[in-house]
Amino acid sequence: GSCFAWRGHQALQLDAADLAFADNIARIAQKTSVRDTLSRKIFKEAGHDIEMIPCSALVAGLTMRSAPAPESGDLLLINYMAGGGHYDFDQQIDAEAWRATILELVNRLSKRHRVAFICHNQREKDLALALGTGVPVHLPSSHAEYFELATHAKAGIFNRMHASVAIGGIGIPSVAIGNDTRLLMVDRCGLPIRFTQEATADNLESEAERLIATRGSERERLLALRQETWDRYVALFRGLL
Repeated sequence: GSCFAWRGHQALQLDAADLAFADNIARIAQKTSVRDTLSRKIFKEAGHDIEMIPCSALVAGLTMRSAPAPESGDLLLINYMAGGGHYDFDQQIDAEAWRATILELVNRLSKRHRVAFICHNQREKDLALALGTGVPVHLPSSHAEYFELATHAKAGIFNRMHASVAIGGIGIPSVAIGNDTRLLMVDRCGLPIRFTQEATADNLESEAERLIATRGSERERLLALRQETWDRYVALFRGLL
């Protein structure tokens, strides 16, 4: 997958060292796949036509015996990271503005939905608690606990890209907000994405309500994509083990 600054990625120009690196990866690996359109473009510029398959996090939910029914969840899960992601990528991300957006979003959505934070680590838990919203803050201690919590969700608003993909793999849609081209792997799954600088309480609230309204059809689409993704990875690696 790719990880470049979001702003300007459509016109990204790679130097000879970047292309040599991509070429080397393709040559030394027996099998290579990419999870987003930019990665595929990079390999193509390096002389390799690489198959694009959704991120393997989409199939993590196969460890569950069954996907939750679309009407069973009532939580709207939020994952919040300071500044909207791991890094700023010199894009002058306004971390305080993003904090204010999350606060406003929780205030609006909690009037109509049961909102909760889902955290990846203690830092995220501390950040969520420091917001002082009063909504529950969860830090799962294992992948099983993570998915158990996710089964109670109807939709999500996530800063962590892999939260969108993995929870999408059990049929729950979300909107992902970030600062870099890892957003493209979420887009590849047909889920909505936003650059942090362009994410507002208005457009995220509207997106969340749309996802909730269409969660039944989204569940079926995502589960079908999960099975297709699994089958394509099995086909890719068949014979290597």
